[in-house]
Amino acid sequence: MSTSIDPAEVEFSPLSAGVESFGRVFHWNHRLFRGIYPDSVPICRQMFSSGMIDELADRSFIPPAFPTEYEMEGFGLVLEHEKISPLNFPEEWSFSMFKDAAIRVLHLNQIAREYGFQTKDCHGYNLIFDGCRPKYVDLGSFTSVLKHFPSLLALDEFIRYYLHILEIWSEGNDYIARRILSGPMPQYSYDLYLRGKSNQKPARLTTRMGETARAAFRVLPQPLQSACKPLIQKWVWRKDPAEQDGPSASIDALRKQVEQFSGTKAESEWGKYHDEFCRDGKDIKSTGRFDRILEIVKNHQMKTVTDLGGGQGVLSRLLVQRANVEKAIIIDFDGQAVDAMYNRVKTLEGENRKIVPVLLDFISDTSLLGYEKCFPYSEGRFKSEAVMALAVTHHLLLRQKRSLDFILNVMARYTKKYAFIEFMPLGLWSEGGTVPPVPSWYTIQWFRNHFGKYFRLLLEEELEKNRILFFGKLPKS
Repeated sequence: MSTSIDPAEVEFSPLSAGVESFGRVFHWNHRLFRGIYPDSVPICRQMFSSGMIDELADRSFIPPAFPTEYEMEGFGLVLEHEKISPLNFPEEWSFSMFKDAAIRVLHLNQIAREYGFQTKDCHGYNLIFDGCRPKYVDLGSFTSVLKHFPSLLALDEFIRYYLHILEIWSEGNDYIARRILSGPMPQYSYDLYLRGKSNQKPARLTTRMGETARAAFRVLPQPLQSACKPLIQKWVWRKDPAEQDGPSASIDALRKQVEQFSGTKAESEWGKYHDEFCRDGKDIKSTGRFDRILEIVKNHQMKTVTDLGGGQGVLSRLLVQRANVEKAIIIDFDGQAVDAMYNRVKTLEGENRKIVPVLLDFISDTSLLGYEKCFPYSEGRFKSEAVMALAVTHHLLLRQKRSLDFILNVMARYTKKYAFIEFMPLGLWSEGGTVPPVPSWYTIQWFRNHFGKYFRLLLEEELEKNRILFFGKLPKS
């Protein structure tokens, strides 16, 4: 017996705006569904009956999905999806995460074409990192192609979105690459980037007519491709390094293109800050300070944490390994630190789903704090049961000249209940050096008074020299 879903009870995802012909994603009873429009039901059922969906899910290329018996007005079929939390977007990925996402898209299409499918579009917002594992989440992107179709159907978009960005990033321009990713038209931003480098008109400008013609060309049977190839090459085919074999560049060739890119070799300020704690990929060296925090987390049975300025995620990984934490979100603005964390964790079964790397300057780029309006079933994408900010406030106060009220207000918005925030009474002092002067107002009582505005103090304890932990909880929690 089927169960009807009342449309008034659902919350449609803001990332599924209803402009596509396949269906719409919605939340209902704290679960995630996708309504399939009647005209798309046959191809959707074919995707399932062919075995493609099961193989992709079994190999962790997509979250598990399955047809349900639910019915809803306006849809011919309702699917249920496994939820991935938190949502993370391409501009928040490190270089290696972005590169692995590109490879995952190519590999996914290699599998799909064996079943007579490929994805018709190829941008990063179709993927979400489930911890450290990229998964493709847009089932509506799959379309029928000739079996064993040699080319990537979405070649133009793959070039614009992945190859161009990897090229910029590998030249050391990670900031520009990520800003382009966050914009609406990566191709035109890339063209402007080329213009700035060479002061010449870009040779790769894509026209709407050319893009349409190339997309149509790739779905033609091979005899028609051969007949039309000279005309296509003469009038609309863009020359590009990814097209080494002409219009039918293979997915394998594209993968080789991606694999040749490497991140910038210039050392960042905090890229190696946690190297001393990482004996190898798995084992981590702890300290008395870390052990005390682990003890507090275990005593309060915390299951989720958000580590602000977490670097390579040493403390968060210890929390996952030794304190039964189920999800640790590590946010840092240093791309090399986030990249090192991701590369260490991504192959560690168990840990790679619990550690969530996020490349973000949480104190300057607070755009994520507005996502409460977009995702009503979460109070913010990166909010957890506890927020941690260790050895962070002195840099924000004394180097960036931020006000303590601003800092604590931002930190409070990342937690549902608890906060671990350190005060460094010696300011920017580092072990072995002389103690630099600090402003007269920079005192522990001043910090204590401000902390009390946002959190109810549960514990104040000196963990190390120049490390005083303030542990508290939100007043209403």
